[in-house]
Amino acid sequence: METDRNETLAKSSEMHRNPTAAEGINLNTQSSSRLDVDSKLSALRAFIEKDRLAADIKWSMFVSACQSYRYDSCLKPFPPQFLVNNVKDIDALRDIVDKTPGLVLFLKHLYDPDVHQTNQQIINLMYWVLIQTKDFRLKTIPKEQYDMVMDHVDSETVAQPPNFIFQLISGAQNSQAAKWLSLAHSKKTMFGFHGSRLENFHSILHHGLQQHMNKNSLFGHGVYLSSELSVSLPYSPSGYGWGRSLLGSQMSCIALCEMIDHPDVKCKTGESNRSRSITSDSIGGEVPEKYYVVQNSDLVRVRYLLVYCNNTTVSSDRNSWVNWLSRHKLLTFIIGYIFMLASIGFTSNPQFLICPHEAEFDNILDPMPHRLILKRRRSNPGPPTTEAMSNVENMSPQIIRRVVKEMTDLVTHPPEGIKVSINDEDVTDIQAYIDGPAGTPYTGGVFRVKLALSKDFPQTPPKAFFITKIFHPNVAKNGEICVNTLKKDWKPDLGIKHILLTVKCLLIVPNPESALNEEAGRLLLEQYDSYSQRAKMMTEIHASMCKVPKAGLEGGVSSVDGPLAKKHAGDKRVPADKKKQLKDKKKTLKRL
Repeated sequence: METDRNETLAKSSEMHRNPTAAEGINLNTQSSSRLDVDSKLSALRAFIEKDRLAADIKWSMFVSACQSYRYDSCLKPFPPQFLVNNVKDIDALRDIVDKTPGLVLFLKHLYDPDVHQTNQQIINLMYWVLIQTKDFRLKTIPKEQYDMVMDHVDSETVAQPPNFIFQLISGAQNSQAAKWLSLAHSKKTMFGFHGSRLENFHSILHHGLQQHMNKNSLFGHGVYLSSELSVSLPYSPSGYGWGRSLLGSQMSCIALCEMIDHPDVKCKTGESNRSRSITSDSIGGEVPEKYYVVQNSDLVRVRYLLVYCNNTTVSSDRNSWVNWLSRHKLLTFIIGYIFMLASIGFTSNPQFLICPHEAEFDNILDPMPHRLILKRRRSNPGPPTTEAMSNVENMSPQIIRRVVKEMTDLVTHPPEGIKVSINDEDVTDIQAYIDGPAGTPYTGGVFRVKLALSKDFPQTPPKAFFITKIFHPNVAKNGEICVNTLKKDWKPDLGIKHILLTVKCLLIVPNPESALNEEAGRLLLEQYDSYSQRAKMMTEIHASMCKVPKAGLEGGVSSVDGPLAKKHAGDKRVPADKKKQLKDKKKTLKRL
């Protein structure tokens, strides 16, 4: 009995003994870790509840950079917890991003007592992105203050308004912001817009606009900005952000920036000294009106973020299909391969090349083989004729009156370098003559442009064509013009004047990233001198003799002599030596 009692006392003493030093350290570590997680949860709850949209856009910028194939240059700063021996573990990072729920659901999880065990990595990453990186914070601007923000810039053209505007507020420890304030002391500042791809904004917001990241060096190296929003929009194509974003999975961003009025900010100031409007390494001459080239990154800072969203909600059915396809990649590949073989088989059969009625009709006119007929149909159709595009009878009287009024105003008060000619027999056929902007390969030329309004105008954008032949990345061989204003950025309240000014801006700053003429786009990026030579030669051959009609309402524009006028009528007005020069230039152009 005594022995049993001693064993019981020993066990009781062992149960109530003080922990060893090692065990105490372990308990303290667990307690500290639990307190650290609790503080992160509390900070995340407060941050998201204070400004949910600002938290959403900041996270979306991070996700866009993370998903980009250029993550090595876009994803700066990179979350340190995913660095393994100084190697970026992008796959592990993307896996955690994919598991992150939407902010509404995530906020509910933050109140879950078991969140410490289930979502530790997600919490750490979200905390690092939203709170721990203290370079800046974003603040949602109310819609009633949008006009006040946009009034910072003296714009002349109407552009698509953003869906959201966020103010960028620099952190107290941001050395770049402190340096900008020091340089801006007692100096005048200016505002301008800068467009860039969505995945670049994570780095831009943390490190500012860097001149070495600029690829377009037409007017010298530097950060390019414009006082016209419509000019910057084409450089901010819609990109994929975060699929669970409150703003939508697709969006584009424009930075509204503030610049210091400094000699290193090249622009037209009205001064006689050309050094303010031209850079030492410019290959395009002086910086055009409404443009800025900032050669010192310390002189510019981002003040606001303009966000354009495609608010498309993805259904759960579609998500389930996507998940199924991602889980059965081999089966998906086999099905796609079979479908491709079947498509090739169908298209290789002459019976499927053209419909039977069209085949019979073509055989009556021309007994050529079907394949040759099809090839002939696919040839370049050229710009549409007035007869083919006329929609006067299909348009409402209110729309016709609106178009006539706007065109009459353009005739009375034409924009600089643009003259409009109206066809009073068909108001849907609008033609304008645009002077080639100074400092570009199109200087000295007059370019005839055609706008064809559809029956659904202004709900759908008009078609735009260069009637005058031109060598330009964003103009197809049939003259069709590629610009976002006439596509995804179109708004019914945009007018004819806005379209014509956008086309003129396109002559000043082409966009080779969305080229319809791939050769012109390649030369612009890689061999600007060759591009400029080709463009100048095309301008001298086709645009130097364009006769501009007197502004006003006419019985039709078909009688106007232009670059596509009848050959012999043009020859009568051209001296023999001029004809020989043009002939030599055409031969040179063919060799090029």
